[in-house]
Amino acid sequence: MLTAWLHLQFHLPFRACNALLTVVLLIIKSFGVTIMEPQPLVTLSRVMTLIEVDPAFDILPICPQCWEFYPGTLDTPSACSKCSTPHVRAQAARDFAQLANILSVPGMEKELDAWRVKDRFPGRYTDIFDGEVTKSLPGPDGLPFFRNGHGDGPKGELRIGLTLGLDCACFFQRCKPSFPPSVCPKEQPPDECHRFLRISVNELLRLWKEGFVVATESCPWGRLVRVILICICCDKPAAHKVGGFASHSHTFFCTRCWISQAEKASPAAFQRNGFPERTDSQHRLAGYDYAMLNTNAARDAYVKEHAARWTEFSRLPYFDSVRMVVIDPMHNLLLGLVKNHFYHIWVQMKILCKKKELKALHEFLDKFEMPSFVGRLPALIGEPAGGSLTADQWMLLATVVGPIAIPQIWGDFMLPSEMADAQRKAAIKSRLDKKAKDDQAKKAKAAAKAAAKRAAAAKKQNKEIPEDDNNTVPPASKVPEEEEEDEDLASCLHPDDPANFLKLSLAIRILMKRDISEPEIAEAEALLSSYCSELITLYGPDVIKPNHHYCIHTGECVRDFGPLHEFWTFLFERLNKVLKSFNTNNHSGGELETTFFREFHRTIATSRLAARSTINDPFGLFNSATKSMFAASADDRGTVQALAKELDEDRADGGCPCFAIGNLSNELYHSVLSYLNRIFPDAGVRSLNDTSPAFNSLPLRKSAAFFDYVVIRGRRYHASSRSASKSNSLVEAYINENGSTCVGELKDLIQVEVGTNQMYMLGRFEWLAPLEDLGLSRIAKYICLLIGVIAIVPSFIPSLIRRHVHQVCQVRNAEIGVGDGKSLGVKACRHIFSVEVKGVSNFCKE
Repeated sequence: MLTAWLHLQFHLPFRACNALLTVVLLIIKSFGVTIMEPQPLVTLSRVMTLIEVDPAFDILPICPQCWEFYPGTLDTPSACSKCSTPHVRAQAARDFAQLANILSVPGMEKELDAWRVKDRFPGRYTDIFDGEVTKSLPGPDGLPFFRNGHGDGPKGELRIGLTLGLDCACFFQRCKPSFPPSVCPKEQPPDECHRFLRISVNELLRLWKEGFVVATESCPWGRLVRVILICICCDKPAAHKVGGFASHSHTFFCTRCWISQAEKASPAAFQRNGFPERTDSQHRLAGYDYAMLNTNAARDAYVKEHAARWTEFSRLPYFDSVRMVVIDPMHNLLLGLVKNHFYHIWVQMKILCKKKELKALHEFLDKFEMPSFVGRLPALIGEPAGGSLTADQWMLLATVVGPIAIPQIWGDFMLPSEMADAQRKAAIKSRLDKKAKDDQAKKAKAAAKAAAKRAAAAKKQNKEIPEDDNNTVPPASKVPEEEEEDEDLASCLHPDDPANFLKLSLAIRILMKRDISEPEIAEAEALLSSYCSELITLYGPDVIKPNHHYCIHTGECVRDFGPLHEFWTFLFERLNKVLKSFNTNNHSGGELETTFFREFHRTIATSRLAARSTINDPFGLFNSATKSMFAASADDRGTVQALAKELDEDRADGGCPCFAIGNLSNELYHSVLSYLNRIFPDAGVRSLNDTSPAFNSLPLRKSAAFFDYVVIRGRRYHASSRSASKSNSLVEAYINENGSTCVGELKDLIQVEVGTNQMYMLGRFEWLAPLEDLGLSRIAKYICLLIGVIAIVPSFIPSLIRRHVHQVCQVRNAEIGVGDGKSLGVKACRHIFSVEVKGVSNFCKE
C-alpha cells in the first residue's frame, strides 16, 4: 500500500518503487525474519495486481490527426478513412464501466437514492432534483426519468443523473514553459471534438435505454441501473463547441437567445426575455443541415449565417442543447463580472489609483479580520505583485470585503459630485483613447514580428521576397511596458459606484444560497439587470462584455437545475487540477490520455482500499498509517479549505487541555441561573445562596469549565476571552423558532454543573446591532441587506453599533474541544440553542 501510494501521490517511478520494495525486504531479513510463502512482492506491478487497483477499461483506435475513432476489432484499418493519416493509434478510453466500482462503495447506493425521500416544495430549490429540466427529463418509456410516485422509484430501478465537464489543457506547458506553443497539445476544432465525444454519447444512449445490472448493498442479486445526462457544465469556449453553437465572439454569441453583438449594450440585453429565445428544435435542424455539408468552406459559411453546427449530443432524444448546456456561474459571475468590474474597470481604467484608493484598500486588508474558514485576499490585490485571484477569492471580494471597504474608500477620496462628474468623463475618455492606441501599437508590433519571421524563413530557404509596397508593415511604435504613475491623476470616483457594485454583491450573495426560492431568484435577476444597466451610465458602453448579458440567464439556469452549487464548475476544475498533477512520463498521443485515465482510477481505488481496510483494524495501526499518508498527500493548496485546515492545524491541541476550571463572576452566575430557569422551568435550578431552597431543587455550582472552542458542523468557533484573536469568535446565531438571527461575538464557552450529574454547555454572546436609520444614504440600504456578511468586522463599520448586551445561550449540535484533539458529542434538545451535555463531569474531574 505504501509503495502504491508513493507512486500515485508523489509520482515515484516504477524502478524507484521496485528498489524500495527490495530494500525494505532486505531490512526485514536483516532482523533475522525468514519469509517462506507466499513469496514477497518486489515489483510495483505485482503490488498493483495483488491489491486490484488497476482499472478495466476499453481502448479504441483513433486517428491522431482528425480524431475519427474506429471499433476495436481485428479489421481496424491501418490508415484513417477520412484523412488517410497512417498509423491509427489506440487512445480513446471509455470510463462509464467504472460506475459499477463506484456503486460498490458502501453507502453510495443510499446517497444516490436519497433524492426520493426528500421533501419537495413548489417554488423552492434545494438541489438539482428541484430543477424544471431534471423533473421533466423523459425516460426510455416516455415517463419522467426521475419519477417517484410511490416513493420507491420506477420498478425499483436505480436512476443516476450525470453532469458533464470538458476542458482542453496544455499539459506540456506546465512542465516546460519555455516551449513555443506549436509543440504543445492544441485545442481541437469543434468537428474534431465531436468525433471522440461520439464514444461517450454511444455509452450514454446505451445506459439510458438499456441500463446495466450490478450488485448493490440493497440488491446483492443485482439491480437495474439507468443513467441520464442532466447538463453540461464548462467554460464558454468549451460549452459553445460541445453544444453545437458558434463561437462566443460570433455575431449571435448567446446560447439561449438571439441577441447580437451590436445589441449587447442595449436596454433589452439586460431584461429577461428581451430577445427571441433559441429552441432545441431549431438547433437540431440547423445541426442536421450542417452535418450534410461536405466542405469546410460551406460549413464555415453556414455557421456564420446560422450560428449553429452539429453536436453529437443531438443524438440523445432527451437532450435540449439550449437549456442543458448551462452558463457556468463560476466563470460568468466570479471570473467574469466581479473580475471585470474590479480589475478591468476600476484598476485598468484607473478608477482606483495605485497611490490613493488602491493603497487604501491594501491598508484596509492589512487590518481586516475574518474567520479562518472564509479565506483571505492577497495583500497587494490589483497589483502585479498580488498575483492572479482564484474564483474563491473573487467571491470573497464581492460578498465580504467589497461591501465593507468600497463605501469607506469612496467616502475618503470622492470629490464633490459636480467636479467629480466632469473629471470622470474626461479621464475615462482619455484612458480609453490611450488604451485603443496601445492596442493598435501592439497589433502593429505583432504584425512586424510576423513579417520578420517570414523574411527569415524565406532567407533560410534561399527564396527571394517579392517587393510589394502594399504589404509593407510600418514600424510598430513602442508600447510602454510600465504603467504611468497616477499620483497626479484626477479622481474618477462617482457617488453611484458603491451602490452599483453592492447590487452585484447582493445578487451573488442571494444566488449562492443552498436553499433559494422563486422570489429570491426574481430579486437577484432584478439586481443584475439594474447593475448592468447602470454600468453603461457610469462607465460607457465599451465596458460591456458578453458576460453581462449571460448573467441575465443565471436565474433561468437556477430554475432549470437548482442552486448554483449543483452545476457550477468548482468541482470539475478541482478534478482538472488533480489530472494535471499526474506524471505523463513524456507520453504523447493516445498514451497521454491512457496514462491520465489509469493513474486517476488507480488513485481512487487505492483510497477506497484504504478506507475499507480500516474496518478490520483492531489495534488502529493501519488507520493511523492511512491518516498519515492522506494528510501528506492532501493537495488542496490555494483553496479556502486549505487555509482553514492550515489554521486549525496550527491551533491543534497537541495533548494540552483546552479548558480551564474557574469560578463564575457574580454577574455571570446570575445570568446563567436566570437563563436556566427560563429555558428549563421544571429543572428546579436554584442559587447556592438560597436560604430556603425548594424540595428537590438543584443548586447551580459556582465553579465552571471555560472551554477554548466549540466545533459546529465542522467549523471551529473560539471563545474570544480565551483567544488572542476575535476573528474566529464571530457568529450568526438563530435566536428564535422563526429563524431570526443575530450576529455577534462569542465571549465565553462555559460548562456548568447543576446538582451532581447534570451538565450544560453555555455560550455568552455580545450581539451587534443593525442600522437604526435606513435613510442615511443609498448605500446604507444595500449594507443593511448584506448585514449577515459585513457585521463580522464591527470595528470597521461606523454605521454598525456594538450593543453591549450580554446574553447566555446554549450551543446547539456542537462538539466541545477537550484536549488531545478529542471531542465530546452533544445531544440537541427541542429548544434552539438548548443542549444537554452527557458524560463530561468525569472528564473534568480527571
